[in-house]
Amino acid sequence: MMRMIFLFTLFGLLVLFTNCNKQNNPVEEIQYFQMPVGTYWNYQIYDSLLQEFDTISIKVVNKTVINNKSVFLWEFSNRDTITDTLYVWNTPDSVCFYENNNLTNLKWLFKFPIAVGETWSINGNDYYEVLSKEEVNHYSCSFKINRKLQDPNYFIHENIWMVDNVGIVKMTIDKFDLAPVKNQDWRLFSYYINRRD
Repeated sequence: MMRMIFLFTLFGLLVLFTNCNKQNNPVEEIQYFQMPVGTYWNYQIYDSLLQEFDTISIKVVNKTVINNKSVFLWEFSNRDTITDTLYVWNTPDSVCFYENNNLTNLKWLFKFPIAVGETWSINGNDYYEVLSKEEVNHYSCSFKINRKLQDPNYFIHENIWMVDNVGIVKMTIDKFDLAPVKNQDWRLFSYYINRRD
């Protein structure tokens, strides 16, 4: 009888402990984008219209507070010249990428946890859909996300392959607007997640 009481007590504590961990650990849902300062990703880019190869490095260079939000500053560089900056904010169920420091111009939005068939949109003209889970660039569990943004003056179609605890491992971009047409293929060739921060 004592053994049965002990087993039921142990089982109850395990259930309670598991439920507490699930409620108090929202980080589990946003591990697709680890981003401590010092983290970086290096991509090889091929532009099929220009028929040129290039490289881009993305580095997490700072963490700051903007509008009461803890935001990470990502710098894009090409041959040591900064070409772009994104302000990245984690929420309990998404990662938001802003193009400006007042967090009003949203470039990308990824909802978590990612699952095949999930869809979401921004402002009714920027649509995302998780199409499949497949192998890409030697990553067997990569989610393929299709993004379509259409406006009267431009159209963007992106396929984005994302891997848990790594980030974006591949991306194709087709962009048509008043500027020159863009047709690019991005492939991750190296990265470092700073786990000491």
